[in-house]
Amino acid sequence: LAVPLIAKDRIIGVLEVLNRRDGTAFVREDEELLTTLSGQAAVAIENARLFQMTGSALNERLKELQTLEQIDKELARELDIVKVAQITLKWAIANTGAAAGAVGEVDDAHGLLHFRARYGYQEGELTPEVTLERGIVRRVLRTRLPDLADTSIDPDYVESLRGANSQITVPMMSGQDVIAVLLLETNREPRLNLLDLEFIKRLAERASIALANAQLYEQVKAAAETKSEFVGFAAHELKNPLTSIKGYAALF
Repeated sequence: LAVPLIAKDRIIGVLEVLNRRDGTAFVREDEELLTTLSGQAAVAIENARLFQMTGSALNERLKELQTLEQIDKELARELDIVKVAQITLKWAIANTGAAAGAVGEVDDAHGLLHFRARYGYQEGELTPEVTLERGIVRRVLRTRLPDLADTSIDPDYVESLRGANSQITVPMMSGQDVIAVLLLETNREPRLNLLDLEFIKRLAERASIALANAQLYEQVKAAAETKSEFVGFAAHELKNPLTSIKGYAALF
C-alpha cells in the first residue's frame, strides 16, 4: 500500500507499507489511515527540510560576514593602489573559484583601463591596459551595473581568457564615478553564477572605498612632491640674485 506525501500541493515523497502482519490484504480503512498519517508526516518532513535549509543559509551568511570582516581589515591597512587591487582580486578568486581575474583602474583622460592586478591569464591573453571601449567593460561603464555574462552568447564579449564560458564584470564606484572595474572569468565548470555575483558586488563596495582612499593618497603625495620641487627650484633661482644684492650692499 503506497500513498503520496503532499506538502503545499506538491508531492515530496511516498509512504509505502508492505504486507499486513496477519497475512490478509490491505483494505480501504488501511488506505484512509495511511493517508491521514502521510499528511502529518509530510508536514513534519517539510518543516525539517526548511529548518535545515534555513540553518545552512544562516551558516553561509555568517561565514560570508566573517570573510568580509577579514577583507575590511586587510584593505584598511593599505594606501597603495596596487596592493589594494591585489587584495581585492585575491579574495574574489578565493570565494568564486574563478580561473582568472583582474582589477583595472579607469583612466578617463586617455580612455584606458590600467590593470593593477591580474591572475590566471597566460601571456598574450590580457594586456596590461585595454581601451575603455572594449567588450563588456564598455557596457558596464555605460550602465554602471554589475554584469554576469554567458560568453558563448553575449554579443559584447571579447575573449581574454581562452575558452571562457562565463564572466563577471563589476564597476567599482566612488560617488557617481566608476574608478575601477573588477573582472572575473572561468573556462571550467561550475560556471560563475548569481551567488558569485552577489558576493563580488559586496566585495567591490568595500574595495572601492579603499581604492578611492589610495588614489587620494597618491594625489596628495604627488602634490607634496611638486611643492617640494617648486620650493627647491625657487630657492636655487633666488640664491644667485640675493648673493649679488648682498655684495652690492656691502660696498655701501
